[in-house]
Amino acid sequence: MTDRPVFIDETGTPGCSGKPGSSQLFVVAAVVVEPQHEKELREFVGRVRTKYVPKKEELKFSRTKSKDRLKLVGELGKLPFTFYAVVVNKSALRSPGLVYASVFYKFFFGMLIKTVGQRHGLVEIHYDEYGNAKFRESLEKYVRKRFMPMGLFKANVIVAHDSRDCELTQIADLVVGAIGRAVGAHQRRDWSYLQRLAEQNRGVIFWPPTPHRGVNAEIASEDSLAVQRESERRARLFAATQQRSEDEKRKWQVYVCEYLLYEDEYVPAQELLHCLEEAGLDLQERDAEKKKRWLQRFVIAPLRDAGVLIASRVPPNYPGYKLIRRIEEADEYYHQQWKIASSIIRRAEEVRMAVGDATAGRVEIRHFGADVRLRLRRAGIEIDMPLRKLGNSS
Repeated sequence: MTDRPVFIDETGTPGCSGKPGSSQLFVVAAVVVEPQHEKELREFVGRVRTKYVPKKEELKFSRTKSKDRLKLVGELGKLPFTFYAVVVNKSALRSPGLVYASVFYKFFFGMLIKTVGQRHGLVEIHYDEYGNAKFRESLEKYVRKRFMPMGLFKANVIVAHDSRDCELTQIADLVVGAIGRAVGAHQRRDWSYLQRLAEQNRGVIFWPPTPHRGVNAEIASEDSLAVQRESERRARLFAATQQRSEDEKRKWQVYVCEYLLYEDEYVPAQELLHCLEEAGLDLQERDAEKKKRWLQRFVIAPLRDAGVLIASRVPPNYPGYKLIRRIEEADEYYHQQWKIASSIIRRAEEVRMAVGDATAGRVEIRHFGADVRLRLRRAGIEIDMPLRKLGNSS
């Protein structure tokens, strides 16, 4: 099997020295390309370079005019590749070793390629030249020593490129530039850049993870560990009980459970659908939106109702799913569902009053229906009322 080439670039300054001009955020991204699509991507670079970059220079996000960048990223979003990224908030880092640019770069470079390698197996690493020859040699040794024993990479395919001579590294530059613009690495945040790459996005890791809220971090940590164990226990139990069925929906549910068990972070809906199809599960449906709806109705909803996973939303508005790993996640989800339930109750009350007014009190909707009760229970609200009953009052 031909190894997938992976092209890596970064934006922002590595290290936490605090020197003037040092960026608060650092972003490193990896673009994964299927070998059969390399020619198409190179042709794209040649075509848009003459369109967006003056004097036909190297295609770089920073060299394109501000008014053209969003349009360029929109064109990029139609191409056949995928990407992963790590966004580092340097002001929240506490490790003294990450002050040094070389240690910082190696650590987050390694975090990125480990993620890529776990998803894609053997890959070829091509990265934009960073540092001097001595540092690049030490970086390649670090990758081989740290990650080759895992079977992720071939020993001889870790190559540094001058991006001027490598069109696909220029694709990585556009991607990391768009992510940097989305998260506000150099100026105000604009999530529309990342939205235009939603189809290619296979995961953006924000580091460090969100810390626990509250005054007693030790207790919160112990409680969160118990929550995580219970969440994983339910997922494994659900997957085990569904294995007996040959029904296609059950197979998808099992795969979702097993996939989420090995994910520490939120999984975007599009990525989940893509990974399930890679596992050989075919819906026999070509319309992407219909696939998403089927997945939501017949796979995600039953898992959610079984307490296996929760819905999650990552800025700006990406729907996805995860197991409950920390108390704050459950707390945020609870309040999100409470808001939804509250709006449902308010609308239902307005309808009830409108029916009473329109019929001069002859018809009254007296009780919550079973479907409303179920929605409220999902949100943690118990309604002590009998099931729905429509009545005519004389």
